[in-house]
Amino acid sequence: HGILDFTSPMEDRVVADLAIAFEYRLQNQGTVYLTPAATVSLKDMFGRTVMVADANQDEGRILPGTTRTYSGAILEKASGFFALVLQQLSAPAIGPLLLELSVPAGQTTQTASLSMWYLPWQSLVSLLVIGVVFYVFWRGFSSSRRLRRSL
Repeated sequence: HGILDFTSPMEDRVVADLAIAFEYRLQNQGTVYLTPAATVSLKDMFGRTVMVADANQDEGRILPGTTRTYSGAILEKASGFFALVLQQLSAPAIGPLLLELSVPAGQTTQTASLSMWYLPWQSLVSLLVIGVVFYVFWRGFSSSRRLRRSL
């Protein structure tokens, strides 16, 4: 079997959500049906694997001499701002990402990849707000201690 194409609507775009949808087509040129054990991995700019997902969750089969389209997403869509922040913090990355499809084919593994930019602005803003709140409390606490010492 062979990978014919691998696409995503988020290819070459800036994304803030790791619920990245993808689609790929496989062709079975053999004489028996196949159930591909395909995986999709997300790699950061340093080549580290941030996340791995099953690319054939429904265990769909390909009949001999046919082509089949599979689709999925790295993660489920987060419901709400704080769920999205937690999702972004669970996979710490920023900058260019590589989405890589791997399909074992006998003794070898066929791969296809596409790229996008990841900017988790919700978690960055949340961390900035927490930092500002912490700083304000710290300044208030230390100025009240200085005020008590001077009395």
